[in-house]
Amino acid sequence: MKSILFAIFLTAVLSLSVSNSFACSCVYIPIHSVDFRKSNSVFVGEVASTDVGLSFPEKLKGTMASTAMKFRVVKSWKGAKASEIIAWFEYGGCGQTPQLGEKYLVYTRKYKGQTVFNTFCSRTRLYKTINEGSLKEYKDLNSFGFRFWSNFAYFNFR
Repeated sequence: MKSILFAIFLTAVLSLSVSNSFACSCVYIPIHSVDFRKSNSVFVGEVASTDVGLSFPEKLKGTMASTAMKFRVVKSWKGAKASEIIAWFEYGGCGQTPQLGEKYLVYTRKYKGQTVFNTFCSRTRLYKTINEGSLKEYKDLNSFGFRFWSNFAYFNFR
């Protein structure tokens, strides 16, 4: 009898001590000047292919990278010098999967020599997303001063 009461008491205490958790909630989205500095390339690209037929790199095994996507570069602010870029999409169950023909503002990074990007807790998003923050970000990206000063760790735009 004591063990049953103890089990009930323990269950009650543990259920009351569990904090809330939110699936796919993003606590921190990087300041765009910081993300710009840390990114390998920043560009607007149209998804040209969601399956480029590349075999999955051994270096990316154990990561959330899943699909190689080809982007037709429309405008580049950093790194994207070619007219097309292939990047591995990291999908962790959250964020949006880029759709064929849609334009995205893409922030990529290098991981073990591979170009990767994601859309969750990232500044990568549909390019047509228009709000006050997006308009300021596009304006900043077009500013030489922003791009220059973003390369210094001590200087962050809000």
